[in-house]
Amino acid sequence: MSEQMEVFLIELSEKLGTTVTHLWSVLVQQAFIEGIVRLMVVVILITVSIVTFIFLYKKTTVNPNNEPKYPECEDDDTYVPWGVWIVCNIFLFTIVFVNLHIAITALINPEYWALKQILP
Repeated sequence: MSEQMEVFLIELSEKLGTTVTHLWSVLVQQAFIEGIVRLMVVVILITVSIVTFIFLYKKTTVNPNNEPKYPECEDDDTYVPWGVWIVCNIFLFTIVFVNLHIAITALINPEYWALKQILP
């Protein structure tokens, strides 16, 4: 631990009325919780992406007779929902990759995650 971080932890522990060792162990334990929560977010977002893909695919496919299954979605209009889906998934997968990175860090190396929470 660096001197600056040690001083910061001592000040924080004095304000909270606890020891530095206890404060550090709480932060390391919190890393596991943070990692699990981030993994749950990743799973939920990927599930939403898959469900919306299946929904759009079913709504925009055509029968063998070249007639749409649903009359409200003609062949010429299918690019709009797919375009919206693609744009939304670009943002969604950016969020997924950021959360996945934090989750892996928190689960595999909780001490590093705790340091990242303390240091600016």
